Order: sequence, then C-alpha cells, then structure tokens
Amino acid sequence: MTHTLFLFITTAMTLLASTFCYSKATPITITPNHFKTLVPIEIKGECSPCEIKLPLNLLSKILGASSFRVFDQKGQEIPTLLIEDHPYRQDEEIALVIFNQVQYKSQSTGENVQSLEFTLPEKDNLANDGINSLRLSIADTNFQREINLLAKNRQQTNFQMIAEKLPIIGFQDKANIYQYKQTQINFSTQKFSDYKLEISIPQKEHALVIESVFLQKIKESGGSQYAVNLSFHRSEARPSLYSVNSALKKDFYELTLPIPIQKLEFAFAEKWYKRFVEIYQYSEKEHRYLPHPVASTYLFNYDSQKNQVVTFNNLVRNEKLLLVIHQGNNVPITLNEIVGKGFNKKIIFFTDTIAVSMPLYLYLDSESEIFPSYDIEERWKRLPKDHLIKDATLRELAINKQFISSIDQEKPVSERPPYLIYIVVALLAIFLLGYFIKIARRV
Repeated sequence: MTHTLFLFITTAMTLLASTFCYSKATPITITPNHFKTLVPIEIKGECSPCEIKLPLNLLSKILGASSFRVFDQKGQEIPTLLIEDHPYRQDEEIALVIFNQVQYKSQSTGENVQSLEFTLPEKDNLANDGINSLRLSIADTNFQREINLLAKNRQQTNFQMIAEKLPIIGFQDKANIYQYKQTQINFSTQKFSDYKLEISIPQKEHALVIESVFLQKIKESGGSQYAVNLSFHRSEARPSLYSVNSALKKDFYELTLPIPIQKLEFAFAEKWYKRFVEIYQYSEKEHRYLPHPVASTYLFNYDSQKNQVVTFNNLVRNEKLLLVIHQGNNVPITLNEIVGKGFNKKIIFFTDTIAVSMPLYLYLDSESEIFPSYDIEERWKRLPKDHLIKDATLRELAINKQFISSIDQEKPVSERPPYLIYIVVALLAIFLLGYFIKIARRV
C-alpha cells in the first residue's frame, strides 16, 4: 500500500510540475514560418546543380547550415549545401643535397654572404614542371636575413639572378614560449637544373646553420576572397585582462566585425618591427571582455623596401574584439589599417530529384537553430570537374509575412488554464481521504 501511495504521489507531482514549465518544444520540421526574412531566387529551368553566390550583405546572416533554408512556392524544402570558395592547392616538394657551402662578398650587393648550391635531379617531375618556391630548414632561432636566388642550366657556366632580397626571419622569445620562423621564399616558375642561394651575413653576425633545402612547385587554382576595411578606435586600458607579458606598455584598440572574418591583416606605419599581439572577445552575456585571449601571436615586418601588410591568421566571426599591441622596448607603434578577409560562400542545390514548384526562396533569420537532416555533399563531390553549374540570382531581401514567432506562443504561468492543477489536487485529496478512512477502520 505504501508503494502504491508513493507511485501515485510521484505521478501527481510530475503532472503538477509540468503546468509550471514553458512548453517550448522544438519543431521536428522547420517551415518558412520560422524565418523572419526571405530573398526570392531567380532561376531558369532545372539545375543539377544550381549555385547561389552570396553577397556581402548576407554573409553575416549565414554562418552555418542551420541559419538558412531554401523552399519552393508550396513550402517544400530544397536540399542545400553551404560551401566556402577555397582555392584548390597542390604542392610537390623534393629535398636536395647541399654542396659547395662557402662565404664571400656578393658581386651584386657587395655584402658578406654565405653561399650554398644544389642540383635538381634530371628525372624528377619538378625538373619538367618547374619550381616556384623554396623552403629552408634552419637550426638557428633568432635571425633576420635576406636571400638572393640564382640559377643556371647544366651546360651553362655562370649563374643568373632569379630573385633578390627576399626576407627570412626566425624568432624565439626570452621565455622560450613562442617560436616563429618564416624561411620560405616564393618566385615565378623556373625550370633550371642548378641553383645557388646567397644568404646575407650582417655585421657581427655568424652564418646560419642550414639543415636542408626543399624545392617546391605550388599549384593553386580557383577560390575567391572578400576584403573589407574595418573601422577601429583606441580604447581605455584593461588591466584585468590576462597578458603573457604584463611589464610592457600596451596599446588597446576596439573593433566590431560587420561580417564573418577568417583573417585579419594589420598595416603599421613603422618598418622593421616585431610586436606581440593579443585578441580578446567580448561576451554579450557577461557584458565584458573575457579575461583570456582567443588568439595571440607575434607580428613581424622584415621588409625594409615597403610598408608590408602583416597577416593574422585566426578564425573570428561577427563579434566585438579588443586588440592589444605590446610595445616592444616600450616604443609605441602606429596602426594605420586593419583589413578583414574571408573566403566567399555559395549555396549549392539540386532541383532534378524532386517536383519543384517555382519560384524558390532563400529564408533567413530563424529563431530556431535546427540543422538539416539531409546530406547532398557526396553527390556534389561525385560531380565531374567539367560539369555545368547554373548560376541562380538573388533579388532584394524582404520581410517574410508568414513568420510566426515561437516566443509569442509561450505563455506565462499566470495566463495558463489552472484546471489541470484542480483535477490533480482533487484526485490526490480523494485518494488520501480513502487511505485515512481505511486506516481509521483498522484502528
């Protein structure tokens, strides 16, 4: 009897508690009613596949597969695939044996240089395709040098200059926490057999320890990027933020990204600089910058011939950021420009597998983050490279008049019918009354 009473009371309390909960059930299927805005799609006939190139004004609305849908006129969902327009890259590389390492005064520059020669094997593919890049493996950690690349064919006697004053750099901080090396140089495609490197030796410096040399052929095709100038302003100091090196003075800058950014490029007025940079992310929930950086790195400019734009490679999306620049030796540096870059996005969809009712619409700004259940990526990958892709055109962004807010459907407890509470309480009272009457009869 006690067990039965316990089960009944538990069930009653569960029903009672359910009346005080918000009935916010996630819809099983998403419909056009879930989206605040829409964009009509112009397309002629069937497409297998169709491609929508997203303009900049829509990039901030489409961050992933859950943030958009394509429906036809009757509300039937069209399977889609969101892809970023990365370039296709293929690298070939060969390690070469170094010989004839000497030091002398360069005839072209008059500076002291260390020279090393190497030969490309005749039967190697790169001998026919040519090379356009060279990478050095260097044992030293702190260096800043310039390279001249010379080349000739086997039947020739003298080397000729291919590229000159190409910078390489190596850096390691005093705490041995951060190490950076840029020892790759790029140039126009060359098909010589013999190569020679001249590496500058600054005064009071020693020759570098070269461990190996790699010749490369980098093939890159396709892909497209967007670039936007980002506005920024100086900010007050934030002493509460975490910092790797708190002893140095710092400059603080705030910026808000208008669209998703995958790469930041900083341009400074000064030349020959080295600065440690941290990026902090703002939390809307906590109304403050989070204490630990989302990214940190060193920025270098080692090209004295021009004001080089330095690239900061990190993925940041549509958010407010704080940039902290540590002043090297407490010497300030002038930030001229910040450029945000990212790969363009496009939406792929097929209309030949289902009966589509034209026109089609791209729906955006949903309150529900629901990922699609279909997957057309495999079909997209199986398409031949020469397969015809039809372009679809987007019209103007408009308000979706069919939108029904899920928030409006939620009612507070005070506005809900109380009859369920009364029924549960009445049943519980009847059961308890009967239970006590039965006990009283036994007594």
